[in-house]
Amino acid sequence: MVKKSKSRISQKKKTQSKKIIKKVKAAIANPTKIKAKEKKKVEKKLPAKKVAKVKEKKEEIQKTLYMLTAEEMKQINELLTRPIVRQTLIDVGGENALAIIRNFDRALSDEEIAKRLKLKISDVRATLNSLHSEGLVMYDRYKDNETGWYSYSWWLNKERIFKWVEEKTKKFSVAASSNGSEHYVCPFCGVSTIVDFSNAMDKNFRCDICGKPLEYLDEELMQKLGIVETKTFVRVLK
Repeated sequence: MVKKSKSRISQKKKTQSKKIIKKVKAAIANPTKIKAKEKKKVEKKLPAKKVAKVKEKKEEIQKTLYMLTAEEMKQINELLTRPIVRQTLIDVGGENALAIIRNFDRALSDEEIAKRLKLKISDVRATLNSLHSEGLVMYDRYKDNETGWYSYSWWLNKERIFKWVEEKTKKFSVAASSNGSEHYVCPFCGVSTIVDFSNAMDKNFRCDICGKPLEYLDEELMQKLGIVETKTFVRVLK
């Protein structure tokens, strides 16, 4: 009996030593994998309330990080008063684009934006995705370990938006002959509707977008739409 118990103890020791050697080899081969496993074990041990508090703190830091100053908000609002900018943003992101951009004083979730503006969350997400495709808004993604769902924190790319406006306004130029040919525009739909006299006649002097009458593009209307005229072309002001 003594011999059997001794042999069992020695067998257990051998098994334990083999396991230790195996773990050491695994750690040498892939140290990051071991760390990841250890991290998961720690996360599992943390109480749900503590995990929620950590997540909440991270979100608060994120909001502060992308917070806009009063001066930056003023610049954005001034930008959105320009007809060409307004129309271009609506063309890209839809009718909610202006309101959503105007509300970005900090990082916001799509749920927060929908609540602020009293919009459907599906409409908010559609607009955000369109604006993101132009690089005007960015997002950070977080995973809820309990549900497995992802939440998104969106923020305005303030550096990109000014550059984007400059790029887009340069494209809104209308060719015109040097002898001063007449041009017509829909004052409601903006510079994208500018046409010469011949095309205006073909359209029966009606806007293709809203169906309202086209108006003669005189100096007063040019100034209103943010347009300047040179000898060879009509150009939208930056």
